[in-house]
Amino acid sequence: FYVIEVTDTNVTMIMDRNLGGNVSWCNLSGANPYSKVCNGDGALAILAQRTANWKNVNVGLPSLKQILSINNGNTTDANCVELFGGEANENTYGYWLKDASWLGVDTAFQVEFDNRTIFYTGVGTPNRLGIRPIITVNRK
Repeated sequence: FYVIEVTDTNVTMIMDRNLGGNVSWCNLSGANPYSKVCNGDGALAILAQRTANWKNVNVGLPSLKQILSINNGNTTDANCVELFGGEANENTYGYWLKDASWLGVDTAFQVEFDNRTIFYTGVGTPNRLGIRPIITVNRK
């Protein structure tokens, strides 16, 4: 884990790798993901499953604001790869952020390893993207 914020009461960290395999940002069971705002329900559900045994931490997906604050506001920077770890391969290109794009209900933000960028992509399929937990631990 990398520490990304320390306050008087909490420490917030991001995992140094994706947790498990690729996931869809939207829950694909049933309704067409392009017809509703899913708010990352698919990725969040998988995150909850994969971290169900984690105790004494609050777990979530990283936000665009958190990633930009770590990366000095840059959306394209070599530090995206170096800081957040990961190399693209034929199976995984990056990881989802918790933020929907302002372009519409069918896009969300991601960090991509190869291009070292933060940008938006379609939410209807796994898109070779995983999840990378943010955890917050109480310091007291």
